[in-house]
Amino acid sequence: MTAPPVQRLASLSAEQRAEVLGAAADLAGVGVFRWEIGGATYWSDPLYELLGFDFDETVRAETFLEAIHPDDAARIRAAFQATIESERVEPSEYRIVRRDGAVRHLRGVGAPLMTAEGRVTLVGVLTDITDRRLAEIDAQLYLRSLEEAQRIASTGSFFVNPRTREIRWTEGMYRIVGLEPGSVVTPEIALERMHVEDRDRQLAWWRRVADGESLDPIRLRAVRADGEERVTLTHGARLDVGGDPRLIGTTMDVTERVQLEERLRQAAKMEAVGALAAGLAHDFNNFLTIIGGNVEIALRSPEKAERVLTDVMQAVDRSASLTRQLLAFARQQPARPAVVDLGRVVEHVGGMLRRLLGERIELSLQRPEHVVPIQADRTHLEQIVVNLATNARDAMPDGGRLDVRVSVEDDAELGCRAGVLTVSDEGEGIAPDDLARVFDPYFTTKKPGQGTGLGLASVWGTARQNHGTVGVVSPPGEGATFRVAFPLVDLALDAEPPAPVVGSDARGTILVVEDMEAVRRSVAAGLRSVGYETLEAPNGVAALELLEARAEPVDGIVTDAVMPRMGGVALAAEVLRRWPTARVVVMTGHLPEDVPASDRVAIVQKPFRIEALVAALRSLGDDPG
Repeated sequence: MTAPPVQRLASLSAEQRAEVLGAAADLAGVGVFRWEIGGATYWSDPLYELLGFDFDETVRAETFLEAIHPDDAARIRAAFQATIESERVEPSEYRIVRRDGAVRHLRGVGAPLMTAEGRVTLVGVLTDITDRRLAEIDAQLYLRSLEEAQRIASTGSFFVNPRTREIRWTEGMYRIVGLEPGSVVTPEIALERMHVEDRDRQLAWWRRVADGESLDPIRLRAVRADGEERVTLTHGARLDVGGDPRLIGTTMDVTERVQLEERLRQAAKMEAVGALAAGLAHDFNNFLTIIGGNVEIALRSPEKAERVLTDVMQAVDRSASLTRQLLAFARQQPARPAVVDLGRVVEHVGGMLRRLLGERIELSLQRPEHVVPIQADRTHLEQIVVNLATNARDAMPDGGRLDVRVSVEDDAELGCRAGVLTVSDEGEGIAPDDLARVFDPYFTTKKPGQGTGLGLASVWGTARQNHGTVGVVSPPGEGATFRVAFPLVDLALDAEPPAPVVGSDARGTILVVEDMEAVRRSVAAGLRSVGYETLEAPNGVAALELLEARAEPVDGIVTDAVMPRMGGVALAAEVLRRWPTARVVVMTGHLPEDVPASDRVAIVQKPFRIEALVAALRSLGDDPG
């Protein structure tokens, strides 16, 4: 049996069409109305239900208008009038207040018709969109809450479609990189906002994420539109949407956190320096006693000068070693990773540990005979050892044994062979509830005035900065064992410079610039003792005047870094500007960061032997003749 063909609804009579459309509207829960202007008003049953009226209740058009929410009433009355007058058909969304007080959201559309009797009739359809509208409001509220939360947390989110290269950022991302919210973002624009030195690493990381790997967050530097650099931490993941991959992630601005970590490390350094002060003072007093006593013997008995001055030089060298170690430990400086032997670093710091721990603590240092090569900042490693030893000392107020051991082990967290530093004490241990917090900044179980809680936080941050891991175990009543691990590297150790050797064959004229007269005389005398002729000036201004007045240039300049009127750094820069082939050696107690970068400038750290000064001069070019 063949089904009859489909016919247009318009082919039905008006009564039939009205019956069909009315039934469809009732099924759909759509309210239909007819308002004969100045006459009768007709509502469908769903409209009665929508407004909460009884079916047998007499209602008029004004009844409906009175149900419109007060905040929307004027707008909708004006829209109704505009529809009647202009025959425009425009939908409107508004709220109505039911008899029971409930607020519903409607979407209405109406159109004017002219009846056979010449009366204007407004017909329309009303749809309850409350659920949809509330969902939209909830979604907007969620998005606003998310934006506010990201603003507070200095975080942004992003979505990338690798196939279409489409990128979408939240306002937080625009805020981090300093771009106008809503502006178009392309892969090229996003890459431009990354520091040029980090781009290759970022692209490699994202390629692995796009391949489905689950990676740790990556720390990068973002360059804002105004040129300011910010440190960011990015998490990323791949999602498959209907077989189409997407990359999603969040980026957090951690600049302030990184700065705080650095301040915490510096504060922890200074706390350890304070703990070292007594031991250092004891050692320096011993060295001064040796120096003063032997100099007095030399003055009274010149025939014994050569023998006793050897002891003086040894005491000076040991004092210089202590000073340099202390300055390197306390000074704030960026990480300078090098390939070092972990065992040798720990052995080197052993002398400092013995002074730090005192006589009540028995120190045991164990290291393998073979090299344990890791890549890390040597000063940072020393800081870790000292901070862990300080923590152990405080855990044993009545004395005990401290074991410091270096070994090579497989490390599950690093996923490789690692050089491991283990520090174990015989203290009371750490309470189970405190174990998870021991590396938190300012968390401490010590009594007021006995510690700030920065030492272990500094250990954690410094180890992570050098790509290491830190852990701790503390069985009840059995002390604590801290374990710090660094990946082994298959690289040769960075070579240490050989000790300089010089005879008495130096030639040329050297200008010595130093504001402290005794130091200036001593350096000049030392240079003369190996064959140089010397000139002297108390500061950079006087040195330039002397150089300008000379008919012949000097063969080298040795200058202190810090002096009144003009210091050595400014002097070196001016000398190289006027005499580009000059040799300049800057003497300093610490490494200045603004020394001119030139193959004509060298640095020697005070105190130094005259051989080191001559070697520095000769590293810039041979003596004349």
